[in-house]
Amino acid sequence: MLNEFTKRITIQTATAAQDDIGNENLVFADLIHCSAKVNGTGGREYYAAAQVNAENNFTFETRYCALLKGIVPQTARIVYDGNEYDVKHIDDFMQRHETVKFIAQRRF
Repeated sequence: MLNEFTKRITIQTATAAQDDIGNENLVFADLIHCSAKVNGTGGREYYAAAQVNAENNFTFETRYCALLKGIVPQTARIVYDGNEYDVKHIDDFMQRHETVKFIAQRRF
């Protein structure tokens, strides 16, 4: 059986940090570099305030590891092929700890 996890991704998590004048910003740091299956799940274009917006949704599936256990979707993103993807949902299927699927939306 061929290895299906052929794409390299970086999973990052955010922490809050203050700048020099006290503004709070999110700072992303690499959590793990791993191999994954990547699949585009479609997208859509919609019009809002006379502006065309695009959504590109992707599914990233990788092998489970302990580092992935505590990730919160709102504070995670994936970097793949030079693009950033905001994680919307994380699925450890039936809590089997075999693979983890990330549903993510590309940032523009």
